[in-house]
Amino acid sequence: MKLLTFDGAAAKAASIKKELDSAKPPSTDVRKLTTLARKFLKARQYKAAREVIEDILEENPRDKFALDLMIKTCSLTGNLQEAEEFFEWAAEEGLADSHIYSTMMASYLRYGMLDKVEELFKEAEEKGLCDHYLLNTMIIAYGKQGESAKAKRIFNMALQLGEEDGHLYTSVISALGNSRRPAEARRIFDKAVEEGLADASTYTAMIRGYKKVCMPAAASEVYYMAMDAGIMDERMYDAYYS
Repeated sequence: MKLLTFDGAAAKAASIKKELDSAKPPSTDVRKLTTLARKFLKARQYKAAREVIEDILEENPRDKFALDLMIKTCSLTGNLQEAEEFFEWAAEEGLADSHIYSTMMASYLRYGMLDKVEELFKEAEEKGLCDHYLLNTMIIAYGKQGESAKAKRIFNMALQLGEEDGHLYTSVISALGNSRRPAEARRIFDKAVEEGLADASTYTAMIRGYKKVCMPAAASEVYYMAMDAGIMDERMYDAYYS
């Protein structure tokens, strides 16, 4: 797979790594290396990210943060089979937590493999790993596949488990909006606002939901609600004026 690059990203990433290498003590600061790997991934410098992750795993093959990042890197570079191998090893060794399960689920979703996503979700649920992170990944998966009713079911499950945060609200609002169910999305949106859990992403999801069904007046209402609440970012602006 041809790697994507940003202008100047490689030079900047190399500069970051050089600075880190010159500053780090003889005992490697693993968390700094993990942060560096995340920066490389964000800049789509996948080869550089992998080299850093491999350094961490060479020193400690059981590092959960590095394993999680390795699975993500493999998936992003088209190496799904290798991602599966790292995940399976982590699961066998008892290292697969909700984050690692969620990353593997997101990897399958990237390839449209919803059945695999559901399989891993059920497995993680049976292991007692069903936290807001895992639940949110499942809601996103259903939303992207147009399964808004299932996304809402998982959202209600999260509420029953006491796993309530803004990301869950945003994800289910997005799922319902994408399926042209703005009335249901609005009820959940209003609850998020009432509970103080609505951020810019939540408002943006609701605006997009209204725009999808050609309800400009309702989208405008939400947009100005956000402005009155002092919430504004570029995504919301783009969603409203698109």
